[in-house]
Amino acid sequence: MKWRARSRLASRVALEITGLLLLMATLHHLMLAPLGQGYSWASQIWAELLTYTVPVVALLTWRGLRQAHLSLGARLGERVWPPLWATLLTLGLGLLISGAAVQYQIHSTRGLAQARFDHLVELLEQDVRRRFELPTYGLRGLAAHYAAGLNLRRQEFARFVGAYNLPLEFPGIRGFGYIQRVERSELENFILREQADAAPDFKIHGGGAADDLFVIKFIEPLSNNQAALGFDLGSETVRRQAVERAYRTGLPTLSGRIELVQDAARRNGFLYLLPLHHSGAVLNSEAERLAATEGLLYTPIVVEELLAGIGATTQGLLDFQLLNQPGAGELRAVFQVGEANTATASAQAMFLKQLELPVGGQTLLLRIQSTALFEQLVVEGKPFWAGVGGVIMSLLAAVVVWLLGIGRSRALSIAEAMTLDLRQAKAELADRNERFALALEGGSDGLWDHLDTHGEAQWWSPQYYRLLGYEPGAIEPGLLAFDQRLHPDDRERTMQALAAALEDLRPYDVEFRLRTESGAYRWFRSRAKVFRDACGEHRRMAGSLQDIDELKRVQAQMRERSQQLAAIFALSPDGFVSFDAQQRLSYASPAFGELCGLSDSELLGLGLEGLLGLLQAKQGADGIDINAEALRCKALTLSLATPSPRVLTLSLQPGDGLEVSSMLQVRDVTHQFEVDRMKSEFLSTAAHELRTPMVSIYGFTELLVMRDMPIERQKELLARIYRQCQTMMAILNELLDLARIEARRGRDFEFSTVPLHPLVEQTLADYAVPDGRERATLDSEPGDWLVHVDPGKLQQVLRNILSNAYKYSPMGGPVQLRLRKQDAGALLQVQDQGIGMSPEELTQVTDRFYRADKSGTQLGSGLGMSIAKEIVELMQGRLSLDSAPGQGCVVSVWLPLAAHHDSVTGPL
Repeated sequence: MKWRARSRLASRVALEITGLLLLMATLHHLMLAPLGQGYSWASQIWAELLTYTVPVVALLTWRGLRQAHLSLGARLGERVWPPLWATLLTLGLGLLISGAAVQYQIHSTRGLAQARFDHLVELLEQDVRRRFELPTYGLRGLAAHYAAGLNLRRQEFARFVGAYNLPLEFPGIRGFGYIQRVERSELENFILREQADAAPDFKIHGGGAADDLFVIKFIEPLSNNQAALGFDLGSETVRRQAVERAYRTGLPTLSGRIELVQDAARRNGFLYLLPLHHSGAVLNSEAERLAATEGLLYTPIVVEELLAGIGATTQGLLDFQLLNQPGAGELRAVFQVGEANTATASAQAMFLKQLELPVGGQTLLLRIQSTALFEQLVVEGKPFWAGVGGVIMSLLAAVVVWLLGIGRSRALSIAEAMTLDLRQAKAELADRNERFALALEGGSDGLWDHLDTHGEAQWWSPQYYRLLGYEPGAIEPGLLAFDQRLHPDDRERTMQALAAALEDLRPYDVEFRLRTESGAYRWFRSRAKVFRDACGEHRRMAGSLQDIDELKRVQAQMRERSQQLAAIFALSPDGFVSFDAQQRLSYASPAFGELCGLSDSELLGLGLEGLLGLLQAKQGADGIDINAEALRCKALTLSLATPSPRVLTLSLQPGDGLEVSSMLQVRDVTHQFEVDRMKSEFLSTAAHELRTPMVSIYGFTELLVMRDMPIERQKELLARIYRQCQTMMAILNELLDLARIEARRGRDFEFSTVPLHPLVEQTLADYAVPDGRERATLDSEPGDWLVHVDPGKLQQVLRNILSNAYKYSPMGGPVQLRLRKQDAGALLQVQDQGIGMSPEELTQVTDRFYRADKSGTQLGSGLGMSIAKEIVELMQGRLSLDSAPGQGCVVSVWLPLAAHHDSVTGPL
């Protein structure tokens, strides 16, 4: 029955909405649409949407409130407001989104329409320009004929024009003619000459009274231009102004709007004039142009014929007008397609555009507007149907929210009425059942029940008393008795757990110490459940008490032992792994995971062979074979490739009990291997560096011993031996200096707090610049910067950097020093314009015996930058380099600033 009633209601609402929409559609087409014709198409779309939306929303609102009243009756009250506000919010949000979608569609559609309109306008403008440019081609052809030295005689002119296919080559042009200026005193002689020249019927007509006449002497084809032959253009104002302007300017000239004498229909037309000048004439001034003008070539144009068929390019999407403004007069239309001249059509058009077309000294105005067909094809109703879809979706969403809200309100009302009488009985029955269940499940645990969590009274079971050493009922149960026996160190933690359980933040499960009847404290664990009313407020709390004192003692002993072992393993750099009786991994120290790059999840459940297999996989391509048998015989050394290169020794020791069958020890010997490698590499490099000068000394000495040489030659060889000895001494001194720095680690440095700026200036002043090179410049920020350094060692570093700057910039260029304050320290930068270094060379520049110049032309031991870096780092500073091939090099030395209260000494 309810389903049928709802179906009838839905059908009734659907019929009502359909009838309302039909009514509003009729009203819109008969009344609202004619009234809105003066508004833009976007406004018409919004008006049409509102016409259909507002009545439907009002109908559904009335229907919803009426149905809610019928469903809830007297219980309607305040329960109707939440679903009503939710429905209105949903509807408003949906309509807002729909409106945004409509506006977006309007904007998008208008943009597309504008682009199409502009394209059509461009095509139309090009077509109009092209047609008005056609007459100039024929006129210039006749002018070229004249320029070729041919006389303009009547027969020649007729033959030349007759060679044109006028309908095909010059559509819309009546023909071509020639105009000659004739003084009125010479008029009779002129007429006689023309009648004698194969034109016996030639006569002047026009009726002008001016001293000079501008007579159409030739015009072809004569068949449709007979009325123009002999016409005096100077007899009519517009024609005379065009002719005189052509004479004065010497340029192609378009007359104002006229009616051609040879056009019986008296349609709008123009004359296009082109002056003919004497060959080689100077045309700089107006007087020169007037004197050089032989006559005018011209063509009569009927605008309707010239622009015939031009509307086809717009496909009926555009209306346009071509207007002419003679002089200071008003605009007059000379050609029109569609309704572009009506004010109503212009106001209703979506787009309107005006263009100026300069033609032959005249400015023609092209007024273009879109048509109703344009709007129909471009707009196509997209914004309207987007709005309709959005409104429908918004209404459906609002109806769903309303029905759900009203249904929930009705269900809550019914539920409250049904459960009101049963709550108290259920609560009492639940109390008895819960107490009985706790008594059955308690066992050896003590039970307690806080009947009212807002009060102090509690109920304790007999076992609860016994756990505390009391007889049942010996003390009054309650929060006060519990608090009095709670250990002071556990009170805050226990009360916080109780409060958190009551606030429903976490379950109540806490361990604490209680004082027993003997006065000793024992450990207990208490767990409980909080009972709440329908509003979620705590009303009751019941739980159990378990004696865990012995468990705590055992846990303390195990924890102490575990902490001792963990401390031992944590302090040991070696890794340890123990295996149980089944040869399964039972423990791995943190150091083992760090050394081998293995996580706990990877080690879990592994046997000895499985663990050795993981280590085998982490070796490189030249790794050794690892197995348990070999490991039990002797310790093995392996090199790990991942996660980082390491050298490890593995030794396996048997266990001393059932729980530990064997123990694997892993030791990191990477440092020892690296030290041995570096020693070998250093000795090899040092021997190579010392061998080079020694070979020279040996060779030159052998020459002195084995051969007799002149004294000058002997001195030359002895000088070379002396220089090689100097090189060997420099290498040995730097090696000893580097060894002393590494051995003493700065303990022989004489540190003092000195101002940095004077120290740098003194170093620059004392430095011997190579011949032909400029002294280095210093650019320093103002400030009194103190640094705690060994001044002599810092000067050694600066001299070394300056030496490299000059040495590796053989092409010259300035050497610059900059002193800046940066990151609570002083930054000294030395920049040269030398050969620079590649990124690979930058990574090796502070290595011992490394030289950027591999050619051997630059002297040096290759130890300078290594010593400089050691000195700077021992003074708590940093040394870095920045360079690129051919871009020079920047060496940066950063030193921390010293406190101002330190004792200050001057520079050395």
